[in-house]
Amino acid sequence: MTAVGRTALTCYVLQNVLAAMLCYGWGFGLAERFAGTGPWFAVALWTGVSAVLLGAAPLWLRRFDRGPLELLMHRLHQPVRPQRAGRSGRVKLPSEPGR
Repeated sequence: MTAVGRTALTCYVLQNVLAAMLCYGWGFGLAERFAGTGPWFAVALWTGVSAVLLGAAPLWLRRFDRGPLELLMHRLHQPVRPQRAGRSGRVKLPSEPGR
């Protein structure tokens, strides 16, 4: 559950994309096929999509520290700082000493 929390935006968007792809006619059209099953189709679909997300989130976080949309949002909201060259004319990186 922690992994899903760390990738919450990605999981939310992916949940909607997967459900739409499975249900609508431009995808698999399962909603029309299972229209007569009552609420059981929706419960089964939600359980399946949730299981996929619960399994995929920890796998993603083994390699990256955030979900893909979280990384994008982080990069888009970082302030752009002008880089100034030192006496040597070389731009110092933030990890270099003396900054």
